[in-house]
Amino acid sequence: DTTLKIWDLEKLQCVNTLTHHTDKVQSICWNHTEAQVILSGGFDQKIHLSDMRASASLPVKWQLKTDVEGMIWDISNPTSFLVSCEDGSVSKYDTRLGSDAKPLWMIKAHDKACCDLSLCGNPAAKGLLATGSLDKSVKLWDTSSDENDPKLVLSKKLKTGPVFTTTFSPEASAPPYLAVGGTKGELLVWDIRSEEEIVKKYP
Repeated sequence: DTTLKIWDLEKLQCVNTLTHHTDKVQSICWNHTEAQVILSGGFDQKIHLSDMRASASLPVKWQLKTDVEGMIWDISNPTSFLVSCEDGSVSKYDTRLGSDAKPLWMIKAHDKACCDLSLCGNPAAKGLLATGSLDKSVKLWDTSSDENDPKLVLSKKLKTGPVFTTTFSPEASAPPYLAVGGTKGELLVWDIRSEEEIVKKYP
């Protein structure tokens, strides 16, 4: 219904309704260090950053050229976020640059919609980004530098069909396992250390 609702789970009540979007809201993401800050992205090709401590103020926003599919905050930099889109692109933005600022980088990650993305929480693989797409592939990228475009480390089709979700454990102490799910309805857990390219890149 194009709205974003904030709920108090103890009282089971909606405490705020945001109406910034004009089409379906596809992705939402709370900031992991500023608990009152939330990102939302939708099929209106817009991203909004809202601060619940200042609900009357207008959100910071970015106008894109395609629909939003997924968003995550940068694990190592809480002022930056990454977004994947319907056209297969992935971009990184710095919120400190303000509304409609250009991305720090943008890549054409997939030939079809990039449905999800996830950063590895293990410090031994800092900046390792996973992307999953309707083109049936999962790709691993080195995003450790904001000054250069991400470098493709590995691309693989895991027999999940078109990929809807890719998720690393956010825990720093967790092994670098990647959970992948697709149209076949099965969840696959991939130990990326089984791949020679990963062992060479992150010994």
